[in-house]
Amino acid sequence: QRLYKIADLELVNNLSWYDIFINLGFNKRKLALTGSPYWDNIYEKFKNLKNYERKNDDEIRILITTAGMVEHELWTEKEREFYLNELFQNLNKDSKITYCIKIHPASENKIFYQKFLEDRKINAVIYQHEDLYELMKKFDIIISYGSSTVHTECAYGGIKMILLDINWDYKQKNLVDEAIRSGYFMYCKKFK
Repeated sequence: QRLYKIADLELVNNLSWYDIFINLGFNKRKLALTGSPYWDNIYEKFKNLKNYERKNDDEIRILITTAGMVEHELWTEKEREFYLNELFQNLNKDSKITYCIKIHPASENKIFYQKFLEDRKINAVIYQHEDLYELMKKFDIIISYGSSTVHTECAYGGIKMILLDINWDYKQKNLVDEAIRSGYFMYCKKFK
């Protein structure tokens, strides 16, 4: 791939890209750090997100967000099945916990999840194309895994999340690392 360095000004949307351009030999004086317009829309969604009003009960409402780990060839089907079995077995140990699943809108197969839950007699709603920000209002916390845009967006919005990383050691974005350090995200290395 050919890079051209002839422009008077290069717009760079974040510091990590700024460093990449410097390492590729771009002139620092010709780089302008702008931020990304992608985040404007996300900011508006979080700004308009009404706080969930906690019901006066002991129920813990969890939204599980999945990732296309098999579809992106990061996991085998057997590894996904192991993960989901362990996750649901641990969640089902506490009768106060209720949960729903939000699968990737494009890369995951809803039929797989329906059959998986049905085979294990697990009654959970599966969301796929619904708006994540509207769903967040109904839940106390999100559980997720892997490396996903959902993690970055939740970190940006200060949404509480349990991020499972069971010996996978996925590289996280800087914003996710900051959410872990600040306490919005709990980073867990064990299912329990």
